[in-house]
Amino acid sequence: MEINRNYNYRQIERMKNLLCENRNQYKIDLHIHTNYSADGMQTVDEAIRDAKNQQFDIISIADHDSINAYQEISQNDMDTLPIIIPGIEFTVWYPEYEGRCHVLKYFYNTSDTKLQDCLEKNKNAFLKRISIWFERIEKNGCLQYFFKEFDIRCNESDYICFLDRTHQTPEYTTIAEYIFFLLNQKGIDVWMVYKKMRECNAKDECIERKEKREKLLNHFYYKYKNQDIAHNYRKLKPLIAPRGIDDADYKGYLESGSLSVNEYGQISILELKNSGFNILAHPDENRLYCIDNLSDLIAGVEVNYRSEMLANKRVYDKALKNNLLLTKGSDKHSSDDSYSNMNFYNISRKELQRLINFAEKAII
Repeated sequence: MEINRNYNYRQIERMKNLLCENRNQYKIDLHIHTNYSADGMQTVDEAIRDAKNQQFDIISIADHDSINAYQEISQNDMDTLPIIIPGIEFTVWYPEYEGRCHVLKYFYNTSDTKLQDCLEKNKNAFLKRISIWFERIEKNGCLQYFFKEFDIRCNESDYICFLDRTHQTPEYTTIAEYIFFLLNQKGIDVWMVYKKMRECNAKDECIERKEKREKLLNHFYYKYKNQDIAHNYRKLKPLIAPRGIDDADYKGYLESGSLSVNEYGQISILELKNSGFNILAHPDENRLYCIDNLSDLIAGVEVNYRSEMLANKRVYDKALKNNLLLTKGSDKHSSDDSYSNMNFYNISRKELQRLINFAEKAII
């Protein structure tokens, strides 16, 4: 399905029709992932069917750096489905925001060449990041211990074959899945990696990085100590790619082999001045000050169901203070992620009208 002016206007008209109903609240989820995201585990049909069953009025599929999900949606079915706003979650480079962040874009036009350029640039950047990952794997003391001790072969070409075989993209989730597959064949589980990671971190001569990773490892332990995660490859991700620990930030010290890479040629937040409007996804409550410098780039901020209540309250207050559009999203990745607390997704007539206003201004 092509996303163009006609499609966008049709969705806006459907939203206006909601305002004609005798209602004061509407349910929206503008942040849903499908298996076109590397970490998505539900099909497009499953995502839409689940939203329809939960009686959402408006939804958006916002996959990571992909709009391919919309190729599976037929315009002939539109009137029987929730209103589907075209969306995407871009991975962007923004130095002031700990390097990288996610920006949701809505009501874009697929014929916009600047949008296509952004998609292509990120696609190439992800391929570049693969090379960086495998350079760092060579310097990761924890992984190298297991690879040498158990005679495990781990290389870039095999990973690319793994991606082709599983029809996946080069994201943190898939590099974790690939490495876990190799380790698990030798009986190595997540907790064994955790233990060895602690031993290696104790030898790190960079005190700042050492303390930061120690804090993250402690958080990991207390979060999962009573859960059955030993064979959950997704839990390997925070161990091998700890958020906020990029070896490039610690010049003058031996590399620790962290797979967390902030800058690898992805689009800059400044490059998102194309069709549609932008929303800062699941904002970090400790970096809300960055919003003050983004007034000409973003239309609003997202209140994310996965975020803590206090964090969302701060985001909400910041949006009001800066007169920003406030959107709501589940960040749902799987059909197993059941919806709960449905009141979270309610918006008022005034909020719906604001969403319509922003959409009308954005369409090209």
